[in-house]
Amino acid sequence: MSFSSYSSVSSSSSYRDVSKRLQDIIAANPGYQFVQHNGQRIFEISLTFGQIAPPKGSEIFIGNIPKFVFEDELIPLFQKVGPLFKFRLMLDFNNRTRGYGFATYFNVEHAQNAIIVLNGFKLHHVKLAVYKSIDNRRLYVGNIPKEKTLQDVFEVFLMYSEGVSKVIMYSKWECKSENRGFAFVEFETHIAASIARRHFHPSNLVVWEGQALYVDWADPLPDVSPTVLSQVSVLYVKNLPFHYHYKSVHKLFESILGIGMITRTHKIRDYAFVHLKDRRIAEYAKEKLNGLVLEDGMLEVEWARPPQYSTRARANRPPDNFCLSVPLRTRRLLKQMDKCANLECNVCANEK
Repeated sequence: MSFSSYSSVSSSSSYRDVSKRLQDIIAANPGYQFVQHNGQRIFEISLTFGQIAPPKGSEIFIGNIPKFVFEDELIPLFQKVGPLFKFRLMLDFNNRTRGYGFATYFNVEHAQNAIIVLNGFKLHHVKLAVYKSIDNRRLYVGNIPKEKTLQDVFEVFLMYSEGVSKVIMYSKWECKSENRGFAFVEFETHIAASIARRHFHPSNLVVWEGQALYVDWADPLPDVSPTVLSQVSVLYVKNLPFHYHYKSVHKLFESILGIGMITRTHKIRDYAFVHLKDRRIAEYAKEKLNGLVLEDGMLEVEWARPPQYSTRARANRPPDNFCLSVPLRTRRLLKQMDKCANLECNVCANEK
């Protein structure tokens, strides 16, 4: 059935016989199951199949779902773009749809294609709203004693939580032997981060002889399209010596690349943005300088995000779906400048 003809199918769904239709979906998708939990019905691969969770950016938000439409129409529609890892439909207390849900694909490419193909698609004369879902996996951890190291924080979260993948901690600009009093902890999945936050927020994590750490959601990093990122030739360099002048950074890159390869250098405190002549040169510089020990710090070199992917720039285009894992400050900013009045800021069911 083509996308164009799907919207013209007459409504056959009702609040009756939903169970029978769900059984038909399971029969058509061996290895999958339905689980109902926290106000949502989840279509997912059985645990016995041992599938690895898809990468971040593989989940999309689906809004404006007609109240009489259920998974028997939605799942086949979104499977036309690619195989689904998981589909979540939000339900009220009477098991009727709340008008929105989430679809998770096995890769980012299928998720992006679903947004392109199905955003605005008419289902029973109602236009679906399909956007990228932000599955925040980062926690902010504050009130850390200044002498504690990244490894100290990592060991604490390994001991008291599951699914920890990375800890990010920054030294003081003027004293590299001391941290800035906070860190970011990244988890393998949004669910793992959500569970840790639920246990520790706001100050329930007491370690190091009575030190209460403050734990809450961190601002999620914007996901840059791989196509856009592949064109970037600007490097973001962190952990530079505080006393370094921009000319010192320029000379550092020239020692690797030679003269004439850098077009512009902009340094702020202990980080800098270095504009290279082309992508190939930038890739070489990134490979050579990332992890380089410079004085008493190790350089971190990554691709600079284009300006349009900043938090404020996001407010000038249709929003991603924000759940409670996006800090209130960011949600408030985007709601003030919301270009899509018909899309409300939905609350992720996992946070209920």
